[in-house]
Amino acid sequence: MKTLYRYTGPEDGVTVRLIERQTIVQPMSVNTSFAVVIDAPGEVAMFDSFSGLEFAAGAFALLVERFGGVTQAGQVVVVP
Repeated sequence: MKTLYRYTGPEDGVTVRLIERQTIVQPMSVNTSFAVVIDAPGEVAMFDSFSGLEFAAGAFALLVERFGGVTQAGQVVVVP
């Protein structure tokens, strides 16, 4: 597993991570999936799994926007 992006909310300490996971399905085949993980202090970590990077990145951007500190300029998401 590899963390592609990580955002930590400045006020509440909520961490949102976009993770890539590669699984060997057969000797010559690799399955790549993505997950968005929400880790809030004192709560159970939650995640959602996606097969495509576009959907996972969209979910990551929406969650980061929800927790503040993000501006969107066109299709580009800028995380401070």
